Amino acid sequence: MAYFEGRQYPIPFAYVDLTLEARGCSGIVQFVDPETGVIVRTYPRGTKERILIDPSCYEGEATDRVIPPVPLGVMAKALEEIRTMDVALRSVDIYAALAEVAR
Repeated sequence: MAYFEGRQYPIPFAYVDLTLEARGCSGIVQFVDPETGVIVRTYPRGTKERILIDPSCYEGEATDRVIPPVPLGVMAKALEEIRTMDVALRSVDIYAALAEVAR
């Protein structure tokens, strides 16, 4: 995770424990590798969310420095499905099913 203006932004796992430069631009936040100048990720600036989620940051091949994270389990996949649903359409039954997965 990277932090900027009170928000948490996901960064690709290959950049774990490395220093990135945060650039607050007009309407966007960029995270840049200062050694290469490569823009690692760009996110909208000033969102209502304080913690942004980007599942693609956990995908990819191992590097000589880090290995990829363990794939999402059943519970995490269920949570991700709920997170992406429109709040107005969520039924209480969804939470009951999630509780069953946790057992």
